[in-house]
Amino acid sequence: MTVAAAWPKGIIPRPSQADYVMWWLGEYGVYAVIPLLAFIVMFIIWFLFGRDPKFARSVVAEYKAPDNLSPAEVGTLIDHRVDIKDISCTLIDLAIRGYLKIVQEDGAIWGKSYRFLKLKDVNADLDLKPFEKRVFNAVFANVKVGDSVALSSLENKFYTNLDKVKDDIYESLKINGYYDVSPKRIVAFSGLAGFAVFAFIFAANISGLLALSVAVSIGIIAGFMYF
Repeated sequence: MTVAAAWPKGIIPRPSQADYVMWWLGEYGVYAVIPLLAFIVMFIIWFLFGRDPKFARSVVAEYKAPDNLSPAEVGTLIDHRVDIKDISCTLIDLAIRGYLKIVQEDGAIWGKSYRFLKLKDVNADLDLKPFEKRVFNAVFANVKVGDSVALSSLENKFYTNLDKVKDDIYESLKINGYYDVSPKRIVAFSGLAGFAVFAFIFAANISGLLALSVAVSIGIIAGFMYF
């Protein structure tokens, strides 16, 4: 047996939009609070310590890098990473400064090949930074002044020095006050922290909206740290 009952419209007030919002917050608000707090805290940290300084004076165009920065250091500051092109431009810069000569030759069959001619020893040179010496010595390992080395011969050798060169560049920028902590360490710390949080979520069998809330919070924190 089915019983149907009805009453005139208006006897029971219809929920307002504010009621719907309060119901939603009561059930899901806690999951929104975590990302919101992460955003507020990271925004405050960025606002106090992360913004680029503003100068009241007019900006004058400069045609040389400040603080005698090398091309590799400037390239690193642009994106906070040491790329292969940043290291490669060190060789060009050293050639311009007279430490080596880049010689172009016709290929044996087609195309062009290149050789690096050593013009100076750099171990006792006080004008070069540690990473510049490391790049130079990696290219001219066991090579005398006046001798040359083919670019193709470095293919399976030079890469073994890349990590040390990158560390030297970051350290040089730290010494000059451009970084308090190496960006490489920040990225490594962020990766470990994110892995630890996701491992905790998995181990504690946290799922659903709480897991999504934590993941969004991690993304917010990582975004502020990167940018």
